[in-house]
Amino acid sequence: MCNRNGSALFCVVLLGFAAALPTGAAPAPRPELPAAPAANAAGPTDVKAYGDWVVRCFPVKAPAQCDMFQATVERATQRRIVSISIAYAPGSNLYVAKFVVPLGAKLQDGLTVTSDKNAGAPLAYSRCENDGCTSEGPLDGKLVERLAHAKTAGIVMTMYSGGKATLPLSLRGFSEALAAMKALSIQKGQTPLSGSVGR
Repeated sequence: MCNRNGSALFCVVLLGFAAALPTGAAPAPRPELPAAPAANAAGPTDVKAYGDWVVRCFPVKAPAQCDMFQATVERATQRRIVSISIAYAPGSNLYVAKFVVPLGAKLQDGLTVTSDKNAGAPLAYSRCENDGCTSEGPLDGKLVERLAHAKTAGIVMTMYSGGKATLPLSLRGFSEALAAMKALSIQKGQTPLSGSVGR
């Protein structure tokens, strides 16, 4: 899905493969939080598109085996603008999310997910690498439900140079992808994995 935003042309690209995620090694998850699916450990299965979202499951032993993913790139350069992964851990009834945004963020301010239904609390950044800054951790379930019923949404980041930037977040297919991802997460959590998968 493409739309004109100012002078730049952006496309929501459905990327159902590990290369869509940052290549740097992820830090160990905090003990009290479930980890998102380890996309770089094994290729995704059960990949299905819902509007501008892709639901993916991974053959790994983790509290959250499935996620819903969206990446927005600049069509002319194929440069990633933002990528979003939301996972659900049925055992703890928690959502976890990973946002990757462009460099230049004012780290102490975090980023905020907004919609026409309301804005969430700021989400802290965990690190910045050559390809962007990452925020990962728990995501308020009420915010997720608001997004499922919202019409418009965006990701607001405060820039280090001053001012704020709103990055695209398409909600086309969000509610359908959320329902499918949660159902698959519950199903996968109840199904023993055959063999062992390295992490």
